[in-house]
Amino acid sequence: MRMKKVLRVLQGVGKWIGFVLLAFITGIVISFNTSPKLFASMIAQMPQLAKVGPSPKGWDQYEVQVHRTANITYPSKFTNNTLDLYTPDKNQGKQPVIFWLHGGAFVSGSKEAVRDWAYKMTATQGYNMVAVNYEVAPNAQYPDQIIQLGEAIQYFKDHQAEYPQLDMNRIIIGGDSAGAQMASQYIAVQTNPKLAKEMNLTPQLAPKQIIAAVLYCGPYDMKTLATIQNKALQFMVNQLGWAYMGTRDWVNTKQAQESSTTDQVTDDFPPTFLTDGNTGSFEGHAQKLASVLKEHNVPVSTLFFGPNQAVYHEYQFQLRSKNAVLAFNQTAAFLNQYR
Repeated sequence: MRMKKVLRVLQGVGKWIGFVLLAFITGIVISFNTSPKLFASMIAQMPQLAKVGPSPKGWDQYEVQVHRTANITYPSKFTNNTLDLYTPDKNQGKQPVIFWLHGGAFVSGSKEAVRDWAYKMTATQGYNMVAVNYEVAPNAQYPDQIIQLGEAIQYFKDHQAEYPQLDMNRIIIGGDSAGAQMASQYIAVQTNPKLAKEMNLTPQLAPKQIIAAVLYCGPYDMKTLATIQNKALQFMVNQLGWAYMGTRDWVNTKQAQESSTTDQVTDDFPPTFLTDGNTGSFEGHAQKLASVLKEHNVPVSTLFFGPNQAVYHEYQFQLRSKNAVLAFNQTAAFLNQYR
């Protein structure tokens, strides 16, 4: 009798747990179908998507050659409006400045992801570097982040006397992952008057002021992202696109067309360095953008990898790896042609 009572209790507990579990799953499904906020929050809690590896060898030598001014606040209508400035410790006169947007699937990430890369680029090549934070989606949505990069650049335009080592007539725009997409669109706004008019944005820079672009592992044909065959990846992309663009059917919107840099290139787009891994990333996007740039007679340098090795998304920040060193060296050689 006692055993039967125990079994009845266990059956009751099992039914209760099953009901709670069903209610929880139902709530999750409803939430995913009514707003991208929950999924965006889950992604934001994941470890840094850029997968920054150990600091490069010789890190101490790089650090002592660079002056880093961290967490400068730049005026913005959005939050998270801080940036880090890296300059050579020794005065080398006016040098070009790289403005960089971090990745993070539009909903996460930080300027800290590019820290080691910035130290190495500044120490070994003499470039000034600005790593920009911006308000992520869905709290800020397209094209807020494009505007915010412009606000960061405007800060230095307005304070040139305080930063005499920055040559604001020799600007390089760069970014990784989602940051590469946004960086490429910012450039398109500066070099494509039709796009600037459609987005109701006023270009801040003359095309000749942007001497080069560095784009790592980004999606540049936003319209095609929702056509991914893998159901899990398709779900993720649709949620993130919804968070960034602000509408569930974002792939069929004017914004998706505007943000597809492959459709917005003109002859005034600056010389561009493009690279991506061949596994779990957007290699096809980079290859398509490279092709479009060449059609417009824009100088392009690319680094892609053959099928015999798996190279993953954001590989370039694993600065102790052979491939990351290769990407860094080719990027530096490319930029030094235009400085």
